[in-house]
Amino acid sequence: MIWIRGTGFVQDEFSTLPTVATRYRVELTNEYATYNCKIHPDEVTDSRLTCYTSAMPSNTYLIRVYENEILIPLDPSTYLDQNYALFISSASKTPLINAITPTTGLPQRMVSLSGDFKTSCYSRDSSECSSEDVPIISR
Repeated sequence: MIWIRGTGFVQDEFSTLPTVATRYRVELTNEYATYNCKIHPDEVTDSRLTCYTSAMPSNTYLIRVYENEILIPLDPSTYLDQNYALFISSASKTPLINAITPTTGLPQRMVSLSGDFKTSCYSRDSSECSSEDVPIISR
């Protein structure tokens, strides 16, 4: 999940205009490839866009945001610093699920996940997990 912070993003919850999911598009691109980052409409606020990345190789990517299919330019009027538009994908910082047990079952059945989650935080309730800089596991 990537949070793109800024100002002026629109929440179209009660509007006949295009929904947040169709109004915005986010791509991660480098000299070799472009990956879509699917907008998570429930997490969009007037100051934050949220999207889910797909699997991609470790590399540095430029985050490009489109509003109504128009690319928001990388200039001083839209970015305080163009380096803020960079995302570094790294295997050493990527969570990895090794196993899910049981692999079948009825709905709402408890499952166990094992792997390398890069955090032990499940909520912001404890002091060591309260900062937004600390990754949390959520559903």
